Amino acid sequence: MDYADPTGTSRSVQSLTLALDDAERFHPPEAALQTKQFLAAIRGHLAHTLRIADVKEELLATLAAVADFAYGWGLLDSYVARLQAEVTVTEMLEIHYHLWAELVRRLLECLC
Repeated sequence: MDYADPTGTSRSVQSLTLALDDAERFHPPEAALQTKQFLAAIRGHLAHTLRIADVKEELLATLAAVADFAYGWGLLDSYVARLQAEVTVTEMLEIHYHLWAELVRRLLECLC
């Protein structure tokens, strides 16, 4: 199976699925629950492989971009509360600086 050849991979998966069906039909597992579960799991994995083989390169690029964007958004989201706190502190400091500057200006006016 080769990812570069999705058609060949699909045919291989279909062949394996048919072989599993034939093996189960001609050699049925009598009461072996583990064997039945194993065959069901293999069928599920083969179906999953078939779906993955049909994924186009375009979709992979889109998924990568979305994942990068989501990661970046998560990083920004973790800093929002911190940035908001900094802005609040900065605004309070700015108000304090303006009040101190006004106080110093008035004191200097009084002294002159």
